[in-house]
Amino acid sequence: MSVIEKCISVSEKKNLAPAVMLFERHPLYDISGKAPDALLTQTQRNEILSSLGVKIIRVSFPEIRSMAAEQFVKAILIKNGAEAVCCGFNYRFARDRQGDPDTLKAICTEYGIEAFVLDAYMLDGAVVSSTAIRAALKSGETERANEMLGRPFGYTLPVVHGDRRGTGMGFPTANQIFPDGLIVPKYGVYASMAQVNGKAYPSVTNIGIRPTVGSNVLLSETNIIGFSENIYGQDITVRLLSYLRGETTFPDFEALSRQIADDAAQALKIYDEGIGEKIGRNKKE
Repeated sequence: MSVIEKCISVSEKKNLAPAVMLFERHPLYDISGKAPDALLTQTQRNEILSSLGVKIIRVSFPEIRSMAAEQFVKAILIKNGAEAVCCGFNYRFARDRQGDPDTLKAICTEYGIEAFVLDAYMLDGAVVSSTAIRAALKSGETERANEMLGRPFGYTLPVVHGDRRGTGMGFPTANQIFPDGLIVPKYGVYASMAQVNGKAYPSVTNIGIRPTVGSNVLLSETNIIGFSENIYGQDITVRLLSYLRGETTFPDFEALSRQIADDAAQALKIYDEGIGEKIGRNKKE
């Protein structure tokens, strides 16, 4: 985001159109057949960039992976009419990662393109990176991950039918299936925020396989507090606010129901004390 914000700032000063270069898929997929877990779906990423007014230029990694540094500048930057370029401190490009920010600046200067290199974005003495964010999400450090992201981590996915066991206990859930490639946070229960039809609601989300039920299907199950509409098949956004507890096997469904009620009360308190103050809680008429 800091690189993109710099790009927008430069564009406004120079009366240029801001654009971001994206690979059609993660380069490591073409190199090793496996890419790191994504923090965003492509739809989410495109929506964020669109909201910023940034054009997307898509590039195929296999088509450029063997290019020399100067060839890359000519084929990608000059061909797309770039007059300025922004990158991070650890940016690498061209064949065998031979190009670094200094290489980029030198070649761009030769062709009349201004290059801006941004320093690492630091948080509490540590570099903010997708690797660090993934690690925080996998270990249940939700607040830390959200701070590094600059927004609550979330996913926008369709609501699918479940076994309706939550409904039978008085806690209906919106069930969502994580797509392949999207990061799955640490299994457990989270205070969350659900966004449905443009409105935000406090919620509590369980991510995992539900050991008490005896399921082996990985699901995100969200009980949207104070919400009772039918949203099957509809895309909703769930944002994780705080990790409450790990998955637990309960002796019976009565004990599970009591725990869900406690989780919901704790989630509501976290929502009202934090995110709820910023966006306003939607109260039932």
